[in-house]
Amino acid sequence: MERLDMWQNKLSSNIPSEIGKSQKLQFLALNANNLSGNIPFSFGNLTILTDLYLYKNNLQGKIPLSIGKCQNLINLFLSNNNLSGLISPQVIGLSFSPIRLDLSANQFTGVLPMELGNFKNLEYLDISENMLFGKIPESLGSCVKLEFLAMRRNHFQGIIPPSLASLRGLRSLDLSNNNLSGEIPKILENFVFLQFLNLSYNHFEGEVPIDGVFKNMSATSIRGNDKLCGGMPKFQLPKCKYEKSKKKKLTLTLKLMISIFSGLIGVSLVLSLLLLFCLRKKRKENISSDLGNFLSNLSYQSLLKATNGFSSTNLIGVVSFGYVYKGILDEGRHMVAIKVFNLLHRGASKSFKIECEALRNIRHRNLVKVLTSCSSIDYQGHDFKALVMEFMGNGNLDEWLHPTPIINETLEEPRNLSLLQWLNIAIDVANKVFRPGPYGRSINGDAKM
Repeated sequence: MERLDMWQNKLSSNIPSEIGKSQKLQFLALNANNLSGNIPFSFGNLTILTDLYLYKNNLQGKIPLSIGKCQNLINLFLSNNNLSGLISPQVIGLSFSPIRLDLSANQFTGVLPMELGNFKNLEYLDISENMLFGKIPESLGSCVKLEFLAMRRNHFQGIIPPSLASLRGLRSLDLSNNNLSGEIPKILENFVFLQFLNLSYNHFEGEVPIDGVFKNMSATSIRGNDKLCGGMPKFQLPKCKYEKSKKKKLTLTLKLMISIFSGLIGVSLVLSLLLLFCLRKKRKENISSDLGNFLSNLSYQSLLKATNGFSSTNLIGVVSFGYVYKGILDEGRHMVAIKVFNLLHRGASKSFKIECEALRNIRHRNLVKVLTSCSSIDYQGHDFKALVMEFMGNGNLDEWLHPTPIINETLEEPRNLSLLQWLNIAIDVANKVFRPGPYGRSINGDAKM
């Protein structure tokens, strides 16, 4: 690899355009010198350049559009210069895809182009200490590999876009000294890798979350937001005030109207009960259809949220090719069992296909029902495969046939089988269709695991 490494050598004057003739150059470091003038347009000839370090100089002017021709560029550091103008969409939207991009401490103006979302491999982004304004682009949420994001000391306004919820790998987030407003997104408390959060000196308002990074006062800064309330006691914020509805005295006329209205309601209820009885079957079908529509759109992010980040507290079983987690979907309305395949295990991917095919075509009252499957990519870019099944709340057959007494604890409902239930089990075993284990039907047939 051809390198030109001349950092911190007290170089001065302009960068010679002849450097663009070194078309085999892959690494160029001219940082920490006294270089001035513009970035040469000839840099566009360095088509195999992977690393460009020009920070801590006195460079001026705009980023040349020719930089977009450096399709292999993965590290671009231009911070601490006097560069100015717009961050051009023609540069951001071109074919190179950096991993680390640092444009901080310059004089860039204008809005941040939405084409920034094209940088799918971006892990480090620092655009701090410029004069950028406008809203934080929604497209930034497409940079799902981001670990470091710094946008401090600009003039950004509006709310933190909801799309940033997809940046679950963030370790450091600095949005301080801007004009951001609205509430602090509660989703930030679920960012398990977030170690530093600075939202200070903005115009945020409302209640401060209390979990995740917000528990650590040394890792979180929210000062300079006068309308915040609640949060951890160490932040010393005022308690949130909730408006209480004022009780109004009922007049005699109003009481009479309420009495008449109540009578009408009573009559209506009788008629409604008759109507609801007739429509119950149709209503159940609609609910089932709604659940089916919801499950058909499940993604890796939905399952990650449903299992609290595949937390060990949600783990309910270990099987040959993976793990089984308890999950809560659709805002707590549906509890399911999620079998996540360990694709590093030899044969796991094949087992996923076989189970999908077999369980899709088999229907039996003693086999757990598969609701849907998920074949996607996780936030690290790895394949992800899972089956979503009914959750059997009553445990497995073994726990019913051989209950284990718990020392110093009493069961709220002792597990006692009736003679008829014992007989049904024997018949099922004889027919070789009963399937014990964490996915089998419970004894009463309608309980969920």
